[in-house]
Amino acid sequence: MEKAQDRITLTNQVIETIFNSLNLKHIDATTVTDTTPITAGGLNLDSVDILEIIVQLEHKFGLKMSDSEAYAQHFQNIGTVVDFVKSKT
Repeated sequence: MEKAQDRITLTNQVIETIFNSLNLKHIDATTVTDTTPITAGGLNLDSVDILEIIVQLEHKFGLKMSDSEAYAQHFQNIGTVVDFVKSKT
C-alpha cells in the first residue's frame, strides 16, 4: 500500500513540476494520468520543453542526468517520466 501511495505522490510531483515549469495553464492538470503522452496527442511538448523539464526535475529531485542517456524512451508519457525519476532517486 505504501509503494502505491509513493507512486501517486511522485506522479503528482512530476505533473506539478511539468505544469509549473512550462506554465501549462491551458491544460487541466486533473485530466493528466500516467498514460498521458508528453508529446503529440497529449501535452504536445517539443524538445525545448523537454529540456526545460529535465532541468527542473534535476533541480527538484536532486538528480544528475548524463548527456548520453536516451531521453526519448523516458519521456514518452507521464508514467515513463515518473519511472525515470524513481530510478534516479
